[in-house]
Order: sequence, then C-alpha cells, then structure tokens
Amino acid sequence: MSDYSFVLPKSQADLEDLINRLHGYSEQKNFSRALVLCQHMIIHDSTRMAGYRERAEVWQAMAEHDLALHDLQQLMALGSVEPVDYYNLGIAELRNTEAKKAVAAFTKGIELGEIHKSSYYTQSCKFHRAAAFLRLGMPKEALEDCNEIEDGYRCFLPSEGMKTKEDLVAQAQQQI
Repeated sequence: MSDYSFVLPKSQADLEDLINRLHGYSEQKNFSRALVLCQHMIIHDSTRMAGYRERAEVWQAMAEHDLALHDLQQLMALGSVEPVDYYNLGIAELRNTEAKKAVAAFTKGIELGEIHKSSYYTQSCKFHRAAAFLRLGMPKEALEDCNEIEDGYRCFLPSEGMKTKEDLVAQAQQQI
C-alpha cells in the first residue's frame, strides 16, 4: 500500500490506525503526506470532522495558525460537541488575540465537558479562560475561574509562555 493511499475506515480501530499513521507523518515533519490523508478524510462525510480536527493539528505543527483556526471553525460549523475542539479553538483565538472569542470557546468546552460528564479539559479551559478574562480587563471573572483550578496548576499560554495559576491570581489582583 502506498504511503499516500487512503482506504475509508470501516471501524473505529481503522480510523485510529489512520490517525496514528497521520501523526507519524507529522512527527517526522512529513507534512505533505499528513495533509494528503487529512484531505481524503475531509472529502468523506463519515470522517470529515476527524479530518478537520487532524488537519488543524498539522497546521499548528507547521505554525500555520490561521489555517488551523479556519479548520477549527469548520468543526464548529459542522456541529462538533467535543470539548477538545472548543479547547483548541480557544487556544487558536488566544493566539490570534481574540480574547472575547477565546472566552466563548473555553466556556463551550467547559459546558460540553459537564454534559458529557468528562472533566478532562475543564481545568485547562478554566485556566485559559482566566487568562483571556485578564486580557479583557475582567479580573474578577479570572479570579472566579482560578478559584476552581488546583494550586500549582501550570500551562503554556500563547504569547506569554509557561504560567501558573498563582501567576494568573497575582495578575488579576493587580488589575483590581
């Protein structure tokens, strides 16, 4: 089978194998092959959302942030209900200095996590939403989010670098 071949996945396991192959290409910085597989996925209804999700990751790895943002917006237009998609959209909006849009995306990610009874992205969404609130000059809202984040929590913020919950709290207190 050629590296560029595409067989429509017939099961979740087939889809996971395809995504693993795609990730392998990205890790090797063989972005053209990864993008070809993503495009094949986007063409088919059954794999379209996964194709956009994966292509956004490839664009991010290539530092093509505007293209990644576009693909994440396509996921929203298709009706994604995955918290990870809204988390990634929020990060892209923060990177794009669209703090208000980032707040909306992180809020939706938190809400979807509650609906799905999954808290995997909740702290990260709240952390990044707090940072977005600070960019909007809304320190009280930032502190509310920080109060729900565990002490010592740390994450990378676009254009700011690694920050801790305590860094955000101190920044919020300075804004009050």
